[in-house]
Amino acid sequence: MAEHKSYRKQVHLKYSDGLEIVQVLDAPTIRRLENGDEELLQQIRRNLEDCGQATQIQPACIEEENVEFEDDQASNSDLEDNQPVSWSRDATELLISLYEDYEQELEDPRKKKKDTRKKITAALNEAGYKYVQNKVEGKWRGLLALHKDLSLNKKKTGQKRKTFQYFEKIDNILSKRHNINPPFTSGSSLQNQKEAKFSTKQLDKNMIGCTSIGCTMQTDENSSTMSTSDSGKKCKWKYRNFE
Repeated sequence: MAEHKSYRKQVHLKYSDGLEIVQVLDAPTIRRLENGDEELLQQIRRNLEDCGQATQIQPACIEEENVEFEDDQASNSDLEDNQPVSWSRDATELLISLYEDYEQELEDPRKKKKDTRKKITAALNEAGYKYVQNKVEGKWRGLLALHKDLSLNKKKTGQKRKTFQYFEKIDNILSKRHNINPPFTSGSSLQNQKEAKFSTKQLDKNMIGCTSIGCTMQTDENSSTMSTSDSGKKCKWKYRNFE
């Protein structure tokens, strides 16, 4: 039987102003933080500040704690990748701007999305924001989730209106996505196209053949009917008037 893993885990939270906090959180909360839920990250800080527990943690203290828990935790590099990080307003706006710049490339089926996302991460790193790949992708997924949540909230009546400061920017990017599938053509449309191609020459030929054996023709606004009285048998041709 596989060893049971704890549902709660100690994580190291970093904020853009230098504040660092160590907290024990449950798996769903950690997952939301890893997906870039900035509001949740700030809420944790506010809760700790209200309780007087939010203090500045020195790097040396972190190193000692890592040694104490080294039997239960992975290597330092793995820990860095798994820790929730804080996104400043400037970093978030740059991320959105980069996704807007690369939107056409991301939607190009001839190119790999993974390679394009690496370019976005590299651009962030060059700008001084040292985020790893999974954090960048997680932040973008979080922004899309917030956009979707607000879109659904707008459609509901009688509920408290939510706000999302980047809604318009995300909405602008998503609105540029095009459906590459060809427009739907119904069966009736196809049939009408075929009928429109019916040869008038062939129609005239049929009429000549009919009159050679004697027939009567009745017409109305939309169709014509021709029938023969030879040998008591009747034959009919119907055609549509496309004029």
